[in-house]
Amino acid sequence: MSEGPAEGRSAEGLRIAILAGFPVVVALAIGLLSGNPRSGLVIGAGMGLGLALAVVVYGRLAG
Repeated sequence: MSEGPAEGRSAEGLRIAILAGFPVVVALAIGLLSGNPRSGLVIGAGMGLGLALAVVVYGRLAG
């Protein structure tokens, strides 16, 4: 069974969300371990947004 256009976009959005969320979780864990969770969230959010933007741009250029 092949994916239709809607399923492909949904899967792409889920993949981007997972890729963008992973650095946030890792940075938050590092921030919690170091005793400063707020800085971990800020760093993780920046990394996650940058990664999501890179994936979207790459998808547009490659696709």
